[in-house]
Formats: sequence, C-alpha cells, structure tokens
Amino acid sequence: MSDIFKLPPATLLAKLLIPIALGFMMLMCIDFSDVLIARLISEEAQAVLGYSYALIYFMIAIGFGLNQGLTITGSEAYVNHGTKALYRYFYHTALIAFGVAIVLILATLGLMYFQWFDAEIMAYYHLLKPYLSVILSIVFPTFLLLLVCAVCQIKGRPEVIRDTLLLMLVLTIFSHPLIALEAGNITIFGIDILLPVGLGLGLTGIAISKGIVTLIGLSYAAIKIFERNSWQVFKAPLEPIIMKSVAKQAFPAALIQLLVPAYLIMLTKVVTGFGVSVLAGFSLGYRVIMVIVVPILGVLVALMVVITHDLVSKQFDRVKQTLRLVLTWGSLITFLILLGSYFVAESLLDEGGLLERVALQYLRLGVYITVLEYVIGVCTVSFQSVKKPLLAFLVQSFRTIIYPAPILYYLSGTLIDIQDLWYWLAGSFSLATVSCLVVSYYYFWRVYLNSAKAI
Repeated sequence: MSDIFKLPPATLLAKLLIPIALGFMMLMCIDFSDVLIARLISEEAQAVLGYSYALIYFMIAIGFGLNQGLTITGSEAYVNHGTKALYRYFYHTALIAFGVAIVLILATLGLMYFQWFDAEIMAYYHLLKPYLSVILSIVFPTFLLLLVCAVCQIKGRPEVIRDTLLLMLVLTIFSHPLIALEAGNITIFGIDILLPVGLGLGLTGIAISKGIVTLIGLSYAAIKIFERNSWQVFKAPLEPIIMKSVAKQAFPAALIQLLVPAYLIMLTKVVTGFGVSVLAGFSLGYRVIMVIVVPILGVLVALMVVITHDLVSKQFDRVKQTLRLVLTWGSLITFLILLGSYFVAESLLDEGGLLERVALQYLRLGVYITVLEYVIGVCTVSFQSVKKPLLAFLVQSFRTIIYPAPILYYLSGTLIDIQDLWYWLAGSFSLATVSCLVVSYYYFWRVYLNSAKAI
C-alpha cells in the first residue's frame, strides 16, 4: 500500500480528503454551471433542468454505488495482492457498469416513449426530450470516470482527481456558453459579457458540452493513473469470482445511493405543485447545496478507503481516532463552508423575486440539514467498510424514506406555504440523525471497535 496510509490519522485525512473534497467541489461547480447557463436561456429551461436533475442524480447515484463497490473490494485486493489485482477488479467493475448503463438507457427511453412525466412539465417536453437523449449517451463514460476516481483513491493519488476535475471545470466554463448560448451580450451576476461566438443549442447544447468535457476528463485521468502496460491485465479471461465479489458490494452500495434520488424525486413532485417559478428556485438552491454535498460524498468514499485499510490491518485504535476526527472537525468545517456559501448566494441573489426567495429559503435549510447528512454519511460508510450493507441501508433509509416519505405524502395533499415544507424537512432530518447515531453506536462502535472483533 502507498506510504500515505502509514501517516498519522490527522495527517492522512488532510492529505487524502482535502484534495478529493476540492476535486468533487469542482465537479459540482461544473454541474452548477448548467443552472447558470440554463437561467440565461429561459426560466422554463431552468425548470426543466431542475425537474430532470432527479433522474440524472438517479443515474449518478448508481455510478457512486459502483465506485464504492470497487473501493471496498479493490482496497482489500490492493492491500493483499498489489496493483495487478486492483486493475482486475477495475476491469470487472467496468463490465458491470456497462451492463447497468444499458439497462438505465433502455429504462429512460421507455419513460420518454410513454411520456411518464408530471403534467406540469409536459408543456416543456420539447425541451426535456432532446436534453435527456444526449445525457443518456454519456452514462457509461460517467461511470468509467467514477471508477477511475476509485482507483486514484485506492492508490493514494487524490491529486489526480483534483487535477482532472479542475481541467473539466475550465473546459466547461468555455464550452457551455459557446455551445448552448447564441452570440451576443450576456449578463451573469450583473456583469455584462460579450459572447462573440455561440451555437445557440439551448439545453441540448449543455448536454453536448457535458459529454465532450466528460470524455476529455476520463481520458486525462486514465492516462495519469494507469501505467503504460496495465492494459495487458485486461487480456486475461473473466473471473466470475471477482465479478461476484464486486457485485455483492456494488449493488447494495448503489441501492443505498439510490435512496437519495428517491427522496429527491418525492420532494421534487411536492415542490412541482407550487408552480414553475418555485420549482426553478428550488432547483437553484438545491444545486448550490450540492456544491457542498457531492464533495462530502467524495470525502466519504475516501474515508471508506482509510477505514477499510485500517480494519484489514487490524488497527482499531486508528479507526476510532479517524472517526472522532471526521465527526467533530468534519462537521464543523462542513457547517462553516455552508454558512459561507449562503452569505455569498445572498449577496448575489435579489430576494425580491419568487425564484430567488425560494432559493435562499432552501439554502437556509441546507445549512442545517447538510451537516446532519454528513454525520449520517459517516455512519453509513462505517457499516459499508465492514461489509454490512443492510445496516448501511437502514441508516440511510432514516433520512431518505422512513421519516421523510410519510411527511411528504401528508404534505402533498395539504395547502401549505413552501416555508412550512422546509420546517417539516428539518424535523425529519433531526429524527433521522438521532436514530442513525443510536444504531451506529450499538452495531458498529461496540461490536467492531470496543471488542476489537476481526472482520
């Protein structure tokens, strides 16, 4: 294993997690640029983007599940058998990802064929259909990019993730306006900018730009992390035992990740009932929060690598120290970043409009609930690191299904103000966090750390 994993826990966390967090923050800045460009196109385009985000997040969540499945199995293979074993696990996970991508593409095409979308959004189906059609073409490259990121984490090379996503962000800044907007003057945050060239492809142009940037990022990361002769390991015959091992961890991890878009779909359907302007405002606020949430996901996957490595090496005291550090300092840093993001957004948005007012309302809620999401996420990866996917699924269900589903179902049939919906969600996340901590203490901390039980 790389020497980086021999460092003290605090130093290791700083060297491994900070570059990954910065990298994934760039990933969400790339995603947030979609909102900025869609807003320049039209409010309808922004609403369609917000509506389709739940479906896209559904696909990305599966990709993160595959990433985590490779992280769990690949870390152990790398510790015990070296680089070639890790590449074999990557190869088999990529084959699984290809099959999953085909299923997702066919399922989405079915949704589009039968037009199983909310009535409020069908008026803008002419915008939604071409956008989703192009997005489907980059599902598998996106999965591969996430798997390459897993290899970077396992090998202790977080700087490759950071540099790749920085490159993608820079490319996005230039390609999104050029492909999506028409030539002319554009105004971003009150600043007038002359766009000399623009194809004017609208939402479809945003999707095309994302595809180009994803392929370039994937190529760059693969060149950086894989050795020149590493492709030879892929010439060996398939090994069903590896495929089964990866699938046993990847699919439960994907199912856990799918709880988030399932919750988002429920929430989006409730918010859609308030009208297009409220939906667009919610989309804007949610994307700002996701600039923080997705880096947390990257940190949690990297944390899984650290915990898995120390548990396999039976260094239980290091695991305890690591968890204490990430729960205390991690929660504080997350809160401060969120608070700063809110004040920045407040200075840039005029709260006089309905769209902006809803966005700032959700941002205020996000400052609170995202810290709770972080704590629940740490508990989740702790269970995944000891290969207890059912318990990981349970603690994630507290915040995505068990508490919010009844609340959202009840509120969907009542006449309430949008602000009241945010209060209900805050209470739901509070209950979920308390339940999660109780389960984690009794079934992870006491079992695997206090008793020093081997995996």
